[in-house]
Amino acid sequence: IRKAKEMSNGLIGVNIMVALSNFDDLVTTSIEEEVDFIFAGAGLPLNFPSFQTSNSKTKLVPIISSGRAAKVITKNWIRKYNYVPDAFVLEGPKAGGHLGFSLDQISDDNYRLEILLADVLETLKPYEETTKKEIPVIVAGGIYSGEDIHYYLHKGAAGVQMATRFVTTHECDASTDFKKTYIDAKKDDIVFIKSPVGLPGRAIKNTFVE
Repeated sequence: IRKAKEMSNGLIGVNIMVALSNFDDLVTTSIEEEVDFIFAGAGLPLNFPSFQTSNSKTKLVPIISSGRAAKVITKNWIRKYNYVPDAFVLEGPKAGGHLGFSLDQISDDNYRLEILLADVLETLKPYEETTKKEIPVIVAGGIYSGEDIHYYLHKGAAGVQMATRFVTTHECDASTDFKKTYIDAKKDDIVFIKSPVGLPGRAIKNTFVE
């Protein structure tokens, strides 16, 4: 975090998986170091606001994949901590890496990102009205172009998260061979794997995956 702050005067965020055994330590340190955002996925961060202090500047942003998850988190945070989520990242089935969906759901039209977005926005509406606070929803998963960004902003998203699109940039610290795999990949090279945690994952086919 300190190194990132030395290199930039922009906003600094960290992404911490709820499933990690040292989640609490990582969140506490990130807040102490005054990161601007903490994104938390791979589980429901129900105790997330408990790490905030009275002078914390860090925004807490859970990563979700359904309106149901948005409701559980928001209801819990307001009831237990009187804390409204600062935003949500809604990750759809077209995301890279781990996916919070079953294999059947990934190819089911009912789980398209725009349908999930409408569900989350509708779910959050009563909480926004009650608390008089806006809860922005940032969409992620399969967003690749300016046209995609425009489409989801028009559908009510407050912003987008893009990752795969930037893997091959100079700023990404992955190896050149790793980046070349992305550049050379064809549509048929994108496959689904069953990850060690039992969830499907989207990956590029290679000898290791096979």
